[in-house]
Amino acid sequence: HNVAWVSHNTPTTVYSDLDYTLTMQVRNTGTATWPPTGANPVNLSYHWIDSQNRPLVFDGLRTSLPSNIPPNSTVTLSARFHTPYEPGTYTLQWDMVHEYVTWFSERGAPSLYVAVQVLQNTPPTPPIHVSPVNGTIVRSRTVTFTWQDGGDPDNRPRTYRDFSVIVA
Repeated sequence: HNVAWVSHNTPTTVYSDLDYTLTMQVRNTGTATWPPTGANPVNLSYHWIDSQNRPLVFDGLRTSLPSNIPPNSTVTLSARFHTPYEPGTYTLQWDMVHEYVTWFSERGAPSLYVAVQVLQNTPPTPPIHVSPVNGTIVRSRTVTFTWQDGGDPDNRPRTYRDFSVIVA
């Protein structure tokens, strides 16, 4: 269980509660082939660490390998990650995981640490007045549309935002 972090373009400033994808190259510097499937596949993942050095998210999203990666081989991945809900300064710790066996870092392999500033992600402000597209005047009616955030991939407490739009 060993890895070399060849290259990456992890952003150092991101917005809260969003998914990001980046390009990362890793090399298998261990003695065993990394399998992409089966009972114990090897995946790329991450941990979010807060400013007090505490794990905020331990089991990050998984990025699958495209094929078996033999020793001394390098693979290019489209790595996925989801940002913390709260703004702040965090460390994104990239790590390989042999599912149901071990995280590579727990066996002494190096992790890739990136300091990341997470900015508040605010919803867009809806327009105050919208005219009909064709410019015609329509009889006044009230229609209410409701949108609600959906889901919580990191299992953290969530504040839901409800928006109503009145078309008259």
